[in-house]
Amino acid sequence: HRDLHSFPTRRSSDLVDTPFRGCVAMKAFARGAPSADFPSMFLRDLAISWRTLFRRPGAALLAIVSLTLAIGFSTAAFSIVDAYYWRALPVADPERLAYAMARDREGRADDINWAEFQAIAGQGGALAGIAVQDRRGPPVMLPDRLDFPITAGVSNNFFDVLGVPAATGRVFHANTGAEGQVVLSNHYWRTAFSGDPAMCGRTITVGGAALTVIGVLPPGFSGTARGMLVDLFVPEQVMFGALRMDSPANRQSNFEPIVRLKPGADLEAARRSVDQAFRRVESAGLAPGPDRKALLVRFTKPYLKPATNMGDIFPWVAALVLTIAAANFANLRLVENQARRRETGIRLALGAGRASLFRQHLTESLTVAGVATGFGLLLADWLIALAPAVLYAGQRYSDYFIRLDARAFAFSAGAMLLVAIAGALIPMRDTWSCGIVPALQAVTAPSARRWLAGLVVLQIGLIVAFTDSAGL
Repeated sequence: HRDLHSFPTRRSSDLVDTPFRGCVAMKAFARGAPSADFPSMFLRDLAISWRTLFRRPGAALLAIVSLTLAIGFSTAAFSIVDAYYWRALPVADPERLAYAMARDREGRADDINWAEFQAIAGQGGALAGIAVQDRRGPPVMLPDRLDFPITAGVSNNFFDVLGVPAATGRVFHANTGAEGQVVLSNHYWRTAFSGDPAMCGRTITVGGAALTVIGVLPPGFSGTARGMLVDLFVPEQVMFGALRMDSPANRQSNFEPIVRLKPGADLEAARRSVDQAFRRVESAGLAPGPDRKALLVRFTKPYLKPATNMGDIFPWVAALVLTIAAANFANLRLVENQARRRETGIRLALGAGRASLFRQHLTESLTVAGVATGFGLLLADWLIALAPAVLYAGQRYSDYFIRLDARAFAFSAGAMLLVAIAGALIPMRDTWSCGIVPALQAVTAPSARRWLAGLVVLQIGLIVAFTDSAGL
């Protein structure tokens, strides 16, 4: 019995010294007798799992490689889709924000002009506030080159409405915006000015105008257009004054509006408030066109996107990939279980409980899945590093802040548990139903053959479905 993988080495001497003591010890271990505490029992099961892996390195390596690829690619894809569609921008209470656009007579979405902004700002009702922005690209004179970042001219209450503070220095507010001010994004502060801690108070030349840096924004915020890097923010005095980005008298709809709803207000009430403001502007003859209707879209959803996007499809794709990986892992574990059938029979004959066998199967599956998840996270990190070059090559103004963050770690942990449980339950189902005599004779049960055939068919079917869907 010394070759039994589940029999601790420290008890082999008991069998040699005292046969009776050895039999008692062997029966106690085979039954899965609890240790003094849970940690020691877990460490014992973990040690046995590692011994099992090293005993059959080929099968373990195959399982780890397949799970590494599945978890790594799925985690990287989750990080990309999360950044594109799901993760809220770093603003305060994003569920109370909405894009407040106008719908023209032809039904097309349009921005608003300054007169409409002022009318909406004074409307009240369901609206707690409105801010607007106009993005342009005036050149910035750097010490070593002329740069062309995106600059947003915004209303003075822009950061108040969004609830975005400064990471360094300060931002301008509704009553503090003034000529000569500029706020830098964290991205531009790091890339153009090397993260200089003394940047606030310095003067930079933007579009020929000397502007004083009053603050730097927190990491992750580069404007409200998802994926677009806005690097400089100037108040309305600079927008209409030194930079002449626009004019408040211009009737053209150049300003992108964002409204904040009052607590408890809904989009329909906010839409009616914006509609009333549009009617007043139109009656005053200041509207860009006739019969403009309000169109409000939740800030937490990317607007002007297809009705069905990758954010809707990804959960199904991820579930498909992980199901294929789980089926493959369960298949490998089932094959290994057949190779260890005589060992299972001996443990059952000595009184091992089904619960202890299941615990051992689960520990072994978690060990393999845990190792694969570690390598999968390394693969995902490498893929995420490649993502910017692949997704927006040459687009220096694009950054979706794709990161391997806590949400990605939670996804990979869930994937690990999924495949580990699948890898433990199906082989355990075969162990649970097997008899002692067939197990001792190492006879493959008919149910095991059916499970093996079913898992192979499932994998082939899922792979065909995945490739066909990708082709479509």
